[in-house]
Amino acid sequence: MSTKPVRRAGPADPARPDRRAGPGRLAGHRDRHPRRLLIRGLAAALLCLGVLAVIPGQPAAPPLVAALITWFVVTGRSDLAPPRHR
Repeated sequence: MSTKPVRRAGPADPARPDRRAGPGRLAGHRDRHPRRLLIRGLAAALLCLGVLAVIPGQPAAPPLVAALITWFVVTGRSDLAPPRHR
């Protein structure tokens, strides 16, 4: 019976560098969709301003703004995620 040493992945492992560390943190930004995220953020901000301009002071305004912010957060996650490997 032979036992192999357990190889642990982590920042100390040169084969799998920690992507969250160092100045090259956003090095894989080309794989993501920053323009689409920016457009989505601008759309959410403009819609929030539109809601507040159309129905200011009404009880429906805060839930609508919260729904727009939730929409931005939920849909924006796909723009920030690294691409799926096939």
